Amino acid sequence: LPCLENGAVRFASFNNLGKLSPAVIGAWSRILKALPASKLTLKSVNRLQDSGARDYFSGLFGSHGIDQEQLEFLSGDADLRAHLERYRAVDIALDSFPCNGGTTSCEALWMGVPVVTMAGDTFMGRQGVNYLGKLGLEDLIAKNAESYVAAAVQLATDTPRLQQLRVDL
Repeated sequence: LPCLENGAVRFASFNNLGKLSPAVIGAWSRILKALPASKLTLKSVNRLQDSGARDYFSGLFGSHGIDQEQLEFLSGDADLRAHLERYRAVDIALDSFPCNGGTTSCEALWMGVPVVTMAGDTFMGRQGVNYLGKLGLEDLIAKNAESYVAAAVQLATDTPRLQQLRVDL
């Protein structure tokens, strides 16, 4: 479990940057504020290699009082194997909303990384509900931003459960 080695939880989102709405950035910022030692890794294929994109997202988080030290930006990897290896450094994946991740959520779960999601009103906003529901992880499905933040913080502070999920998933 990465947090046992690093001394802090690492959250991540490998979703398309277009899915990162102001509401998502706000919720993620509240999570990072609640766990000041935690880190958030954002990864997007060929988007975050640009310093302007990194500055833009740093600014969005900065407007919520999040220091650059809590953020890491990664671009694309050489191949699928390298991409999937990135999950070894992640404790919890944070899903985007109102448009949930599809492939990225499945990849995270397959690699033993639990996903916190929020149920939306559309097909694209309910993908996480489908995946987590089938795995019996309904407590990681939020109904609103407040319960999303609470679910992420609760999971991040439950190391035994994180360890078990890493094995079971």
